[in-house]
Amino acid sequence: MNKPILNLVLAVCTAGLSAISTCSAAIIFSEDFEGDLRQWTGQGGGAHTGVIVPDPVGSGRSNVLSFTDLQLGGEVFTTNIFSLSGTFVISFDYLGLPSTNGVYGDLGGFLGLFDDLFVPMDSAWKAGTQDSYPSPDLLLLTDDGTWHHYTITLNYGAVGSPFRLALEDFIYSGGVPGDAFFDNIQIETVPAEPASLSIGVYAGIEITGTVGAVYRAEYATELPTTNWTAITNIVLPSSPYLFFDAQSINTAAKRFYRVVAVE
Repeated sequence: MNKPILNLVLAVCTAGLSAISTCSAAIIFSEDFEGDLRQWTGQGGGAHTGVIVPDPVGSGRSNVLSFTDLQLGGEVFTTNIFSLSGTFVISFDYLGLPSTNGVYGDLGGFLGLFDDLFVPMDSAWKAGTQDSYPSPDLLLLTDDGTWHHYTITLNYGAVGSPFRLALEDFIYSGGVPGDAFFDNIQIETVPAEPASLSIGVYAGIEITGTVGAVYRAEYATELPTTNWTAITNIVLPSSPYLFFDAQSINTAAKRFYRVVAVE
């Protein structure tokens, strides 16, 4: 004998509420070298050979940064330490000015990140003019007597601890003091993609039956009908039992429910 259909037919409408969460980029450091070097310090917090000079190629910009000596481990460091989350971009302009005493393509301009006032690790340098330098992700800078604009996109998780920005004219390059120049340095956060937030409303159906028996939950989109669509079979763990139709969140159409005892 077939088990009877339970006397349960519900009409349920489902809906969802949604919102978009956004955030904007933020500039956390900017330097155009039109003032002084108060945002910078030397190794160990001491003196350095960074100097502000007029643009040597007259490109239309005013003052820029250069160095009066070559260095190892960083010549100037930001006085601020930056602690970021997520993705950020470092942008800057660089000019390598070849001279009779310098090696074209290896004039020594380097930019790096480190958490102290000395850069002891090759991997901490993120941009430089020496294509043979042993940093795994070094952005190669061009030494051709023309200003070039560069951007480096980094994830703070990959950088690690809070960091300072470091610049130098590398002592083991083929350049001479005063042939590497920087300008318009900026650190900017990258906004996350807009996040979509939604509140789902599910159909909750209370089933009263025989504990341990198997029932099939079904729905239809109109009544009267003989066209019922199976949702799932349920081994009733308790009575009454609250069953949620997770599929209902995907539609705003009205649904009618019934539960059939499976033989």
